[in-house]
Amino acid sequence: MPRLTVQARLKSAPVAVVATLSMLLTGAGVATAAQPVQAAASQALASQAPASRAPLTNLSHLNFLLDTVPLHAVDGHTTYQIGEHPTAQAPWTYANKNADGSYTRVGGGSKDATTGYWSQGAFNADDIARTAVVYLRHWQQTGDASSRTRAFDVLRELTYLQTTTGPKAGNVVLWQQADGTLTPSAKPVELPDPSDSAESYWLARTVWALGEGYAAFKSADPQFASFLQSRLDLAVASLNKQSLSRVRKV
Repeated sequence: MPRLTVQARLKSAPVAVVATLSMLLTGAGVATAAQPVQAAASQALASQAPASRAPLTNLSHLNFLLDTVPLHAVDGHTTYQIGEHPTAQAPWTYANKNADGSYTRVGGGSKDATTGYWSQGAFNADDIARTAVVYLRHWQQTGDASSRTRAFDVLRELTYLQTTTGPKAGNVVLWQQADGTLTPSAKPVELPDPSDSAESYWLARTVWALGEGYAAFKSADPQFASFLQSRLDLAVASLNKQSLSRVRKV
């Protein structure tokens, strides 16, 4: 909005100057001739306004990729208010384009015809973390209530993938099936294996998403923000035992 105001002032200034000079040189009656100029300038600005306010990001495909994920508390894995809200949201890993131009959501790897499980999974922590950041920023920049809700649910999903107990605490399982079942070891194998056995790219992106989530919800939902902070602390504590501990020795 400040940029639009500056543009309006810059573009309307010459019109004002023309009108003033006309009145000084030829009398007030000639000022009427400046009015069409002013009207034309106003119309030009009005026509430019919608383009300047157009959103830079189209979330329709990302919204399409989102699916509801059933969550069940298991050893080492739970999330915020899982009892009251036993589902969350996550984006499918891929989408195949159909002949008619539509898309079909698919998981990673091959699909078992009997179990319906993908050899990797339907959802992955990498994409979930990045999706959370997208919705957080869209909510913060536009105030969009649906993006706030999606950010909330995607962050709950991401924290479910984080291991909370034992020697792997703080690390993150990469893959998950459509029914909520975790896939710690994917096929083909990805390192680290199991995916929560050590630090990883998806742990780093989880830290990123949790940090942005805490900052966004700190005032809007302090209780949820406190939960995100505790999970962020857990992730950083894991890193402190791994690569960050080695950095201190350099």
